[in-house]
Amino acid sequence: MKTITIHQEGTKLISINDDDEEELETYSKKLSSILENNNISILQTKFTSVITRPSKIISIVIKEMVDTQKPIKTKSRDVIHSKKKEPGEQDEYTLTDED
Repeated sequence: MKTITIHQEGTKLISINDDDEEELETYSKKLSSILENNNISILQTKFTSVITRPSKIISIVIKEMVDTQKPIKTKSRDVIHSKKKEPGEQDEYTLTDED
């Protein structure tokens, strides 16, 4: 997921998201092409369309967002089992590998 922030003269920031999986460098080069146009440009993502005048754009910031919602896959889990102790005995633990 990428977040695109457009800085324009005299206006608030425009922030949009894009789920494009393309590498950041290639994506940035393609996006910079809107600045070459002298007329109105349309920046369209899966979620949003922005119509802008490139001559008013000061900068465009593109950030690659890391997806922290994906679960981490593991092959096994380490589980600590505790043994019930009699009065006066010390705690005893066994580490096992469960699938």
